[in-house]
Amino acid sequence: MKKQISLFFTHSHHFNKTYKTCILKRGILNKMIRKFRKKDVEECSKIIEVCVNQSKEISKRAKNNIKSSSTTEELIERMKRRDYFICEKNGKILGIGALNKNQVRTMYILPRYQNKGIGTLILKRIEKEAKRRRIKKLFLHTYLKAPKFFLKNNFNIVKKIKHGKFLVTYMEKELILI
Repeated sequence: MKKQISLFFTHSHHFNKTYKTCILKRGILNKMIRKFRKKDVEECSKIIEVCVNQSKEISKRAKNNIKSSSTTEELIERMKRRDYFICEKNGKILGIGALNKNQVRTMYILPRYQNKGIGTLILKRIEKEAKRRRIKKLFLHTYLKAPKFFLKNNFNIVKKIKHGKFLVTYMEKELILI
């Protein structure tokens, strides 16, 4: 049985505010978690659209609402209020996530890259940014299959509320500040 090798390397340039995290797993995958740039907007908008379109659990109306709030123009506008992080491999964006004050937002991973640790990598980078800002607790609301992902990443369920046909799960996570 081969050993799993994990190497985490964080490099930051405060001058140009680029943050890169290189992850090497099993010696073959090389992914970068970095801050979202304006040039990423089209690719990220498409990722959100693909994820939303593939979901069988979202109503057509909800899909249209999500897609209309994730256009390139909307993402550029929200970029002013949120810190977006992306996971990139060989120049291709695989997923996106955001921190908005003390909330985790806009977590989408391309379907064929789901369940490969990419969401966790993005979430860890969001948590790192939250800790840097001295945020003690992160919040989020989600539905569908996502609560299992966040439970696995040590979020706790606060409450569940029926919203139309869907159950919205509100979650939180205490952060340990050092």
